[in-house]
Amino acid sequence: MESVRYFDIETDGLHKAETRGTVPVILTNLDGQTPCLRDVDEKQLVVGAIEWLHTSSVPVIGKNLIWDLDFLRARVKALGGHFDLYWWLRSRKYVDVKIIGILLNEGRFAGYQKWIDRDGKPSGAEVPEWHKNNEWDRIIQYSQNERLDVLGIWEKAGKILREQWNHL
Repeated sequence: MESVRYFDIETDGLHKAETRGTVPVILTNLDGQTPCLRDVDEKQLVVGAIEWLHTSSVPVIGKNLIWDLDFLRARVKALGGHFDLYWWLRSRKYVDVKIIGILLNEGRFAGYQKWIDRDGKPSGAEVPEWHKNNEWDRIIQYSQNERLDVLGIWEKAGKILREQWNHL
C-alpha cells in the first residue's frame, strides 16, 4: 500500500465553524513530529503546518482530516495568512479515515471513533484541560497514540481491500 503522511491538530477545544478562527491551534502532528505552543508561537506553528502540507506528493492521512484542515484554514486567516483549502483538496491526495469509521459504523457519524480508537483512549475533550494545566507531555502522547490508531486502521483497511481485490 502506498505510504502516507499523518496530519493532525490539537486545539483548545471544539468550536462552531463561526468561532474557529478565534481558538488557538496548540499542537500539530506532522507525521510524528509534534511542534506545540510550548516551543513555538502559534503563527510559526500554523505556517509550519501549511508548509509541511505543501512539501510532498505523498498522500496525507488523518482521523478527522477535513475538519482539521478547515480549522487550520480559519485560524491562519485570523492570524493574517492564507491557506486555500479548496485548492489543496483538489490538488492533493488525502484520506480522512473518519469516512472509513462511519462506513464501518453502518453509516452513522455518532460513535464512528470506536472503529479507529484503541480501547481506553482518553477523550479529545480532555486536551483543553491538559493545555490549561501545561501538561504538554500528555497532549503529545495523546496525539501520538491517535496517529498510531489512524495508521492501524489504514493498514487494516488496506489489507482487507487487497484480499478482496484478489478474489475478484
